[in-house]
Amino acid sequence: MANPIYLSVLNFKGGVGKTTTAITLARGFAKKGYKTLVLDLDHQGNASSGLGIDKNEEIFTLLELHDEVFKKKKPFDAVFPLMVSEIRENLFLLGGNLKIHAANNALASESVGRERQLVRLFSKLKGFDMCVIDCHADSSEITTNTMMLADYLLIPLTLDQWGYDGLSDVLTRLSSYREILGDDQVKVQVIGFLPTKVKLTTGADGAKKDQLLVAQGVRQALREQFPNMLLPDIRFSADIEKAQVSQQTIFDYENFNLKSNAAKDYWTLVENLEKKMFKKGAAKNGK
Repeated sequence: MANPIYLSVLNFKGGVGKTTTAITLARGFAKKGYKTLVLDLDHQGNASSGLGIDKNEEIFTLLELHDEVFKKKKPFDAVFPLMVSEIRENLFLLGGNLKIHAANNALASESVGRERQLVRLFSKLKGFDMCVIDCHADSSEITTNTMMLADYLLIPLTLDQWGYDGLSDVLTRLSSYREILGDDQVKVQVIGFLPTKVKLTTGADGAKKDQLLVAQGVRQALREQFPNMLLPDIRFSADIEKAQVSQQTIFDYENFNLKSNAAKDYWTLVENLEKKMFKKGAAKNGK
């Protein structure tokens, strides 16, 4: 069995639709028949909540997996299946909550190769086609490890100054890793920048007009600085927030009828990324 493809969804600015994008993509790939694992590596645990898991309950997280494999020397294959939750057909989750802080400290305490601890930990992960990673919007040890683990990096952003700054910070950090560790040690490829919560029209309100002008300016700057990196927009939809309240992805909230603009846009994104990440005719269900 081949190793899964690892996709990290990251921006160092919060509020850009990072977690929504991660769980929606994961659900979309699962729907298409790819056996998909979500790694919730954010102490806020929103990916877990968004998939219907109560993060305040006693759930297994990266902390327990790390301790069982590295400290207690138990085989990964023996403990990992006991720690993941099956959410839906082809969709699985290793949850996240406040214990992720302790997991981050455990990774940071390693004196040698600490930036590659997740690579070591998940080196024996088999049986999945795709692993989607959601981590906190910061440059923690877990985030560093995620960049080392991932095959692809997707950067969602709102088309405003802070979203742009967060994207720039991620690229700067990635460049520094390559400079320090070498290109051969940092395999991750940036698969694209994803504008989220996009409103294409505005009313007579002057402030909204200003926001639209800022969005146009950010979009133009990205096109000039990073040709061919902008992915099609995810348009704003109130159904996204309704889905969050009901602890579902937008796909499940709409029963895959793709009623809202956001659901349509996310499904298009799933299909676009599928073409980029998976070879035509590739085996599914972790085979």
